[in-house]
Amino acid sequence: DSVENRDTFPAHIILPMPDSVISLRVSLGFVSQHGDKTGLAFINLNPKHRRVLRHYIELSIEGKLDNLEDIVGIVSSPQIATPIQDALNLSDLEEESLVRKFRQRSFLSILLAILFLGGAAGVIFYNTMYRINTTGLISGTIRPISAGCTGIITEIFVAAGDHVKQGQKLFTIEKEKGYVAANRQESDIADIKNKLDFYASTPVQQNTSLLHDLQADYKENLRIYDEAKLLFKEGGITRKDLYLAKSYSLRAKVAYDRFRDTYTDRYNQQQAEIQSLTKKLTRLENELSNQVVEETLCLGTSPIDGEIYKGDKRVGDYTKASDIIGLLHVDSTPNVLIKLHSSDALKIDVGMEAFVYVPSLKTKYEARISGIGYSAVSGIPSLTLEASLDETLIKLDFVDPAVRFPVNSRVAVWIKTFNYRRVLL
Repeated sequence: DSVENRDTFPAHIILPMPDSVISLRVSLGFVSQHGDKTGLAFINLNPKHRRVLRHYIELSIEGKLDNLEDIVGIVSSPQIATPIQDALNLSDLEEESLVRKFRQRSFLSILLAILFLGGAAGVIFYNTMYRINTTGLISGTIRPISAGCTGIITEIFVAAGDHVKQGQKLFTIEKEKGYVAANRQESDIADIKNKLDFYASTPVQQNTSLLHDLQADYKENLRIYDEAKLLFKEGGITRKDLYLAKSYSLRAKVAYDRFRDTYTDRYNQQQAEIQSLTKKLTRLENELSNQVVEETLCLGTSPIDGEIYKGDKRVGDYTKASDIIGLLHVDSTPNVLIKLHSSDALKIDVGMEAFVYVPSLKTKYEARISGIGYSAVSGIPSLTLEASLDETLIKLDFVDPAVRFPVNSRVAVWIKTFNYRRVLL
């Protein structure tokens, strides 16, 4: 019979699980027919089966169908009267309400995500494009002390850590006219004497025992050759014997002449070198003895009040007028030097505000850019150094003139380039 002809009929609902299935016995009733599809409804569904179906749907939505123990627990648990008897299927109004709430929550979540990503992108963009972070060096409190004259340091009156006053005597230098030339002449004289002593100890001999032996061998072979010629005329020897005696005579002559000529050339060269060195030695000694040396003292004084930070020279050292004798630490407001890559150097300008953080003091100080380029530190930088496209030297001055730091301290520096006030320095 067709379904339409029956009010109700028994059925089994199969609930598939990952490792098993659950079968529920239910009664279904005919509702309607639409084309080839038939609508059915539960007839007097058991409350326990209702709970099992509801829990199965919830687990299916949450993706937890592998939790078989929960469903088995519901099947085996006793039935308890409860006012909650909701239908398994949602009504149209409930479904519309749930969809509307889901859309609202999804829109809110997407909006919050967009705002978060936008904020993060803004922070990253700001820190990348409009904020410069780097490490700086405290500078500006060291004054170099130059020698001022060329000569030998004879006295040094101060040491590192001493406090000095302006005009206080620091060192003396003995100036010597022609000091470098005299040293060079003395060095040349010593070299010439060493060479002459070497030639005197190892002279080239014209007549040696080997030369005498070669000469005697040549004379003996020449005598044998003369005797061979007489014997050949008398028929006592063959022509071959004569040529052999001649060959021995010629070979002995070549060996003797070659050795004699070699030793003669070496002897002549050594004698010529000795004569040349002797003349040069006489000339240098005369120049050195006739040289007039004018000795004067050059006094070095402190250009300003301060503390001796470092001294590189010692008594007896030779120094030029431009050499640095030591460094003087003065009590003045320092500045900060930083190096920036070309891409960051294009974002800054003189007068731009900056902040200097000192990790050891955990304190932040205000500063302003006072110079861009190596000319901000050195008055005469090289063109190659100033035109470098890789790095640029930046000088920053502290706003507070009472700021003091140890020499060569390292600090953290950051500069905001997005918006700044120009300050006339």
